[in-house]
Amino acid sequence: MPNKIISIFLIIFSLIIFNANSDDQINFDVSEIQILDEGNKIIGKDRGTITTNSGIVIDADEFEFNKVKNILKAKGNIIIKDKINNYDFKANDILYDKNSEKIEITGKSEAFIDQNYEFKTVDITILRKEMIISSE
Repeated sequence: MPNKIISIFLIIFSLIIFNANSDDQINFDVSEIQILDEGNKIIGKDRGTITTNSGIVIDADEFEFNKVKNILKAKGNIIIKDKINNYDFKANDILYDKNSEKIEITGKSEAFIDQNYEFKTVDITILRKEMIISSE
């Protein structure tokens, strides 16, 4: 009887752990990838696509993902598509903090929002949870 209780507890515990980790999923589709620091740092080159379970798709020439901090840096001909909030950005340098759902675009960029609005600006911050897009 105690073994059955322990087994049930372990099954429930493992399901909770796997469910918690599934929220942070990022998928990489690249032609060249390097995995460093015991799998905690992923570097992609020669153009690739990064997708998240939160509706973000990022196409970029190169990227670096820090798995411990859950931060993605991308450079070169970047296209960001937010399928949930319905906007697209084009840029050359971004930093995406997956934990806080914050995207920082450095330098010139173009935005297309709801397929109705288009603007060009410099240095944008996107706070996805708060649904705020700002630029100074």
